[in-house]
Amino acid sequence: MLKIVSPLKIVKKTNPTYFSVLSKHANLVKILIAIQYLNDLWLLTFYY
Repeated sequence: MLKIVSPLKIVKKTNPTYFSVLSKHANLVKILIAIQYLNDLWLLTFYY
């Protein structure tokens, strides 16, 4: 986690616009993972 956070802090200082785009994409990825997780959960309940 620390290895991921520290470069982001450097990026935030050097290029704030790039950081904001990156954080928006990170949120999208989290949403996609959450949707995938819910789909898997729904499939498990459907099969059992």
